[in-house]
Amino acid sequence: RTPRIGLEILNKGYAKTEMEQTDEQLEIETKEAIDRQVDLAYDKYKDIFNEKVERINEKLQYCLRVSAGEMLDHVSSISSMSSRLCDEISYVHKDITDGVGNDMTLADREKEYLRIEKSFDKIEKVTNKLVKFAVHNYDPK
Repeated sequence: RTPRIGLEILNKGYAKTEMEQTDEQLEIETKEAIDRQVDLAYDKYKDIFNEKVERINEKLQYCLRVSAGEMLDHVSSISSMSSRLCDEISYVHKDITDGVGNDMTLADREKEYLRIEKSFDKIEKVTNKLVKFAVHNYDPK
């Protein structure tokens, strides 16, 4: 009977250790799941993105107006690039609470938003060059 008591004590200690490890792992996985479901970075970038898209669109409309539509191909190309970035924003912001989503962590979303912001900056530079071209070649001022 005495050896059996020792084995029971050993088993209880092992079970307690297992439970503690399981609780720790559950806590870690829960935090990771929450991290993937909540997009805190979007609030930081959404106004920036909206402003950039608005500025780009205003400049493209100006180019179309002063060129009487002659710059349509260039405007469409830039507009398409901007639209693709907006689609990327939607994808990155999509959550997985409804079972469908991109399963990105907050850090991954932050990196993607920063990359998209830099892409918008490049599009804005191209748009500015297009406006200069339109001013120089079409604007009657």
